[in-house]
Amino acid sequence: MDALKTTVAREIDKLSVVEGVSVAIHDRDGSLIGGSQDEVVIRQEDIHYYDEQPKSVAAMKGHGIDLAISQKEGADYTAIVRGEVFYVDDAPKIFTQPNPFNEHVTFHELLKRVREVSASSAARACFLFEDDAYEKAAIQEMKRLMLPVIPMKPQGDKRARLQVMAPSIRNGTVLFPRTGCEGTAGPDVQFGHRIARR
Repeated sequence: MDALKTTVAREIDKLSVVEGVSVAIHDRDGSLIGGSQDEVVIRQEDIHYYDEQPKSVAAMKGHGIDLAISQKEGADYTAIVRGEVFYVDDAPKIFTQPNPFNEHVTFHELLKRVREVSASSAARACFLFEDDAYEKAAIQEMKRLMLPVIPMKPQGDKRARLQVMAPSIRNGTVLFPRTGCEGTAGPDVQFGHRIARR
């Protein structure tokens, strides 16, 4: 866990210097792991949690995938975060699922994992990728394998994308599981940002 905290803090500090991003990262006890408390985009109290999701059938299922190339220690991990959309009182709610995939993998291992996820889904779920750099190859290969992939063109820098997501997190449209993310510094939000976790 300490290695994860160190890695996350280093990556956030790198973003702060390179892209002018300032995101605070907190451990479960509320202590600051990385970033700047002064310019926090999402605070711990902004996050809405769920204990159980609705028993009805999900209106939509999807997997957001953030690819990482390097397998060196301290490098980013490839993350796969699953979300399911349910209508609660006629309003759509995105229930981020517990136990996200967060590992170093090769390109071949990623494609194997995606095929396993696709085969195990009772209902077909789409895969969402940023459409740039390394991800282009994955998108092309997934299309060739006839897997449901949706390329997403990133708009703005990482801080801008997080700011776009923030209102949906604050107003409870995006919900995070109370349990099932204990092994990470927090839930992934908009491709690789980690934010506070209770």
